[in-house]
Amino acid sequence: MLGSKPYAASSNYINKMSDNSDTCRYDVKQKTDPKASPFNPLYWDFSLRNVEKLRGNPRLSQA
Repeated sequence: MLGSKPYAASSNYINKMSDNSDTCRYDVKQKTDPKASPFNPLYWDFSLRNVEKLRGNPRLSQA
């Protein structure tokens, strides 16, 4: 298996990489608002649950 980054993304990344942003009912810039995209908490939940597995990956560094 070749892969260096998990395929998990925040709503902002999904918005940038797709062409459906005009039809989305969610606000990708909001994090906690009722209109916020559900991908944001899913992304951070994945990151927090897998922090030990992902710690050594240089592509995921916060620097």
